[in-house]
Amino acid sequence: MDETLGLPVWLENDATAAVLAEFYLGGLLRRCSTAIVFLLGYGIGAGVIDDGRLLKGEFGNAGEVGTLYPSDRPRPTTLDLLSVLRDEGCDINSVADFEEQTRGYEHVIDRWLERASHQLEIAVNSGIAWFDPGAIILASPLPASLVARLADRLNQHRLLWGLHRAAIEIAVSSFGGSSTALGAALLPIHASIARG
Repeated sequence: MDETLGLPVWLENDATAAVLAEFYLGGLLRRCSTAIVFLLGYGIGAGVIDDGRLLKGEFGNAGEVGTLYPSDRPRPTTLDLLSVLRDEGCDINSVADFEEQTRGYEHVIDRWLERASHQLEIAVNSGIAWFDPGAIILASPLPASLVARLADRLNQHRLLWGLHRAAIEIAVSSFGGSSTALGAALLPIHASIARG
């Protein structure tokens, strides 16, 4: 409760907010009760809905999959891709007009996609093993066509679906970079209707 306004205040990390957007606005609520959204932005995080509830963890850090990738090494993030492109001579500082700014650097993007997909395989397989999700979604401010190429590579890798469940296709968020803002707007609604 905010003492100044006398109203409730919600604070949430960006990946957890993104999973709320997918759950309510992206239709996951009607399709499954457990889902993971991997958010590739400044860093990498995962938002998890388990049995219709946000998974928070003891200290509010559930889904901090960025800890799997040491910060002194390349990571599968939007900032990492921009850095790789700059190192190769591309004059890019943001994802605005990404496709236009990266013409002629397709080989660099392909190389990054290959590395990022192998790095993400660790986190995705961990999510499958721990949560048995009904949906896995990639969200990012990167262009949807690029994120779709990353999802395609992951779907072709050796994901550990196990013997007792059907494999699912890793999907791409239809909200792009807006999933975090949309999910943040849903926090008060979720708090009022969530089970426990």
